[in-house]
Amino acid sequence: MKIFNLRYAIGLTLSVLALPLLNACEQSTSTETAQASVAAPTAIADQTAISTNATASTAAPATSPAASTNAAPAVDGSQTNQAVAVSSLALGDYCYERASNESTAHAKITVSNGNQLSGQVIGKEHNEAASYFTSVGQDFQGTLTGDQAKLDITTVVEGETRTSQEVWTMTANQLQTDYISLQEMNCAQFGQLPEPPNAPGSDTAYVKPTNKRISFAAGASSTVISDAAVRGEWHTYLINAGENQMLSMNITAVEDNATFEVTSPSGQPLSMDSGTTLNQVLPETGDYQISVGPTRGNASYEMSIEIR
Repeated sequence: MKIFNLRYAIGLTLSVLALPLLNACEQSTSTETAQASVAAPTAIADQTAISTNATASTAAPATSPAASTNAAPAVDGSQTNQAVAVSSLALGDYCYERASNESTAHAKITVSNGNQLSGQVIGKEHNEAASYFTSVGQDFQGTLTGDQAKLDITTVVEGETRTSQEVWTMTANQLQTDYISLQEMNCAQFGQLPEPPNAPGSDTAYVKPTNKRISFAAGASSTVISDAAVRGEWHTYLINAGENQMLSMNITAVEDNATFEVTSPSGQPLSMDSGTTLNQVLPETGDYQISVGPTRGNASYEMSIEIR
């Protein structure tokens, strides 16, 4: 932020210093034009022709939207011979991917007429050391000049929406955002996002618990389950218990955003002490189903279970 403020201050100072010089140049040009007009009244017709040609040169449309957007007129209003900055990519879709030990991401960007850009990024992150698992989504649109993509971005993380303006570097085989670098991928695979290698479960793909059987170690009457659920996903577990036994449960989450509910073998919900705790004498013998899910966003949770 300090660097940004310094650049802003320098830019503002240069603008303030440059303004008197620009005004002086304009006044000088105006004076010289006026003097030339007084000194050579017989050349009015010629000056009119020159003025007409200059106006035509200024008003001439560019040959393409990109050229029209990026052409740089000279100070005196005439068109220069500077090269026009255009997109370095042909029209079409470009897809990129990132895979590391803690995150995976896919990006898809469409280049359309006038160097217009639109697209999205989807990603997942799992930090095993911090027991943190989350997903992120981005939608954006903007323009491409050379390999520079100037974008208006909407990001959704943990149910929260943020907006930003960023400049990414985009080539056919690489995308560099403000935070990560992604490599070219086949667009047919976009959206088939693998779980991060360190996601809970196995060493390969993560499989969410569905009626996963809970058991205690020999001689123990309690256990703790750790996992992570994405938004809109529910994990289910089964535990066998007897009538009149006491079931005590508690759940915690990294962002206090996980809850659970328990259903009896006959399908009746048990009363909760709160959204995160339960202490209940069981009404019947059989398999009780425990359902765990996030209250918002994604939830990394630890759930303790005890039967006495």
